[in-house]
Amino acid sequence: MLAFYMSFIDDENDKSRFEVIYDTYRKRMVLTAYSVIHDRNEAEDVVHDTFIKIARNMKSINDPLSNETLSYVIKATKNNAINFWKKVKDARN
Repeated sequence: MLAFYMSFIDDENDKSRFEVIYDTYRKRMVLTAYSVIHDRNEAEDVVHDTFIKIARNMKSINDPLSNETLSYVIKATKNNAINFWKKVKDARN
């Protein structure tokens, strides 16, 4: 899956930073999405979508291990999970 995300990134330095983000935060992102959605498969889908968004915005990330990056990654995941949940909830009504 990592290779798929890398296809959205042109710069080698950005690819390297993205790989650090992927390896460092993936599990935490799944837990964050799961805390909103309460479904493992849907949480994985949310994380997948979040990684695509992160890959497309790598120019805005300088230090992949900074608190700022952690905050960005977790907020992006949580927001995507909330938006996903709203869509599911609306579809059920």
